[in-house]
Amino acid sequence: MPYKIQPIKELRDQLVRYAPRDKKVEQLDRAENFYREIDTEKKYTYKSICFFITEYRPEMHADLLFPGQEVKNDLLQFIDDLADSIVIPLEQVKESTWTIERLCEKFHVSSKTVLRWRKLGLVSRRFLIDGKKRIGFLNGSVEHFLANNPERVRRGEHFSQLTGEEREAIIQQAKKLSKKGKTSTQVARQLAAKTGRGVETIRFMLKAYDAANPDDAIFSNRNSPLSEEIKQRIYRDFRQGETVENLAGRYKRTLAMIYRIIGVYRVRRIMELPLEYIDDPEFHTTETRRKDAVFTGPALVHDADFTGNFDEDTVGSEVFIETENGSDSTGLNEIPPLSVEQETHLFRKMNYLKYKANQLRMTLDKEKPKIRVMTQIEKYYDQAVQTKQEIIAANLRLVASNARKHVSSAADFHELVSEGNLVLTKAVETFDYTRGNKFSTYANWAMMRHFAKMVSRKKRFTV
Repeated sequence: MPYKIQPIKELRDQLVRYAPRDKKVEQLDRAENFYREIDTEKKYTYKSICFFITEYRPEMHADLLFPGQEVKNDLLQFIDDLADSIVIPLEQVKESTWTIERLCEKFHVSSKTVLRWRKLGLVSRRFLIDGKKRIGFLNGSVEHFLANNPERVRRGEHFSQLTGEEREAIIQQAKKLSKKGKTSTQVARQLAAKTGRGVETIRFMLKAYDAANPDDAIFSNRNSPLSEEIKQRIYRDFRQGETVENLAGRYKRTLAMIYRIIGVYRVRRIMELPLEYIDDPEFHTTETRRKDAVFTGPALVHDADFTGNFDEDTVGSEVFIETENGSDSTGLNEIPPLSVEQETHLFRKMNYLKYKANQLRMTLDKEKPKIRVMTQIEKYYDQAVQTKQEIIAANLRLVASNARKHVSSAADFHELVSEGNLVLTKAVETFDYTRGNKFSTYANWAMMRHFAKMVSRKKRFTV
């Protein structure tokens, strides 16, 4: 805080630089005693000000008059500056003292409130406590401030008279608000407005409750680091439909933090998406709008008949198994085979969607990702997966057909179907439709080769 009275600032500079340590301590006491006696309605000459502090009557500026309020304001800053130039070990102080923490505990206020009191007239000193320079207050300084500012500390004293029921009600309301993702500041403000208490008073009480009840803390866990496993769980639960508000309440974190965690793992997942595709010269033409409409539109006939909903990683032997009468399970013959035109369309659609997603991913800023871009990448990828599932569903006959040909004592039908589905899925991902070959030929060759190796291995190990 700048000085308004230049002679007092000059006196501060002189004493800070040249006065012996013991003399500074003595002058601090005199300055504080003078501070307590100042009448803001009167005026003071610089000569009287200097004499009160140093017992010396100056010749320069001697008869200059200054308003009492300005003298009081500058003297508070003078005391703070002079105290900062010396550090007194606490054990050498004869008068009883207060630390900021003790005042907070006594009046149920926050450290910010105590620091605000300093600016309003609570004179502070600097003490050496446990080897560290810390702010403290002489007991006389505290009593003087309390006597002159009873209303400023009334709320803290009044709050200490709350009944147990009132405290419990505030704590329960704070827990409910915390579970909704509210920060400690937001909760304190909301409850202060509702109860008529001071914001800092509410904040301090909740902080004290958390310190005394670590296992049932309202906010204390918010600053503790989350493990990688918990962050992954948060993202997984979010993808499974859990709301951000519920996640914030469950893990005692702010909504902003939950959104950050989700954002980080969303970017990570997008960067790990398998977007390898079969390139097609048509993807690079300039007619983007036409390509999007033609390449990603529905298949000519088959899309209307497809009703399957297989997960991209779990298209397995449980889909088509042999029934008691030897026939395939329901559904195998209900999906018609693809025509050449439908097959080409679906393979081009799947690879084009991956191409589009990959092009967008290359523009993604991992540090500051745009939600719109991430959403579009995920949309393209989900559509590509759905298209792949359509192709797989329409070609599962190949799995059943090839499995029957290789059934033997060394390999049963169910095991072959399970393996065949994996081979089919891989074949869909690697088939180059631009060469003009039919997919069934490619997939049949891949399955026959895999089954032959599989049966051969089985026979070797069973001999």
